[in-house]
Amino acid sequence: MARQINLASLDIAQAITTPYLSGIDVLAESPHKGRLFAMFRPPDRRLESYFHAAKDVTSRYYDATLEEVTLEQYANWPTDRKEFNFMIKSLVSTGDSLIPTDQLTPDDLRLAKAIVKEKMLALSWNDRLGSWAKLMSWLEWTTTQDQRACADEVLLKEWPTQDAGPLEEDDPILVRLMQRSAWDVQLHDFAMHLYQHQTES
Repeated sequence: MARQINLASLDIAQAITTPYLSGIDVLAESPHKGRLFAMFRPPDRRLESYFHAAKDVTSRYYDATLEEVTLEQYANWPTDRKEFNFMIKSLVSTGDSLIPTDQLTPDDLRLAKAIVKEKMLALSWNDRLGSWAKLMSWLEWTTTQDQRACADEVLLKEWPTQDAGPLEEDDPILVRLMQRSAWDVQLHDFAMHLYQHQTES
């Protein structure tokens, strides 16, 4: 829809959010250049959250194939799924389909790291307030007290509910989810080192 109405040229949107990078280049064609930022979430917690959302019939992520599946079964799914290693897939895939996990290579990881480093501002899910402050500074936006209170409400109260899973960090299921997203784990670690460096500089 944003592409169809040429949203970038209308000068009415300050930010556009999307889980998919493929195709957004047409929204920022000259002279309407855009800047890219991304909130990086630990891959195991992202998959855990996605699993619970996919079982909710009211969610846009609802997936009927997971309706009777446990989290452990999901972590040990017999085949690849699009959300496994979704971060790197979305950065290096072209066209409308995502590269399967078994076709990802170290070159893809290097490309994804280069994109993150050179093309976007990396933000941290685990440091939401710090990331918000960093984003506001980067965009040179000013906020009112009411807007800051609203941001605090979302970042500190609403967003944490998306991490509502009861699993401990060393739970075998989370370990398995990390294994299923091994490429994303490496990209996330790189992004967090970059976030720390950007924050300190």
